[in-house]
Amino acid sequence: MKTNTISKEMREVNVLRYGATKIYVDNGETLRMQVKIQLDDECKNGVYSWSVTADIYIKNVAEVIIILRAVVAMKKY
Repeated sequence: MKTNTISKEMREVNVLRYGATKIYVDNGETLRMQVKIQLDDECKNGVYSWSVTADIYIKNVAEVIIILRAVVAMKKY
């Protein structure tokens, strides 16, 4: 059984990152969501960790800005 399905190119780079920003308007509130996804092998031992981070900025009709952050991660050594 093959357990390491990461490509040779990925092993050489040791990091894969993706980011996106979306803006929504709903009932007078402007919501901006910035999402970052990362897969990497910092130790270069063939064991990869991943994380998903979302920063949400909410600007309501009173011009008050609310910042929320959500993080999901898995790290294995």
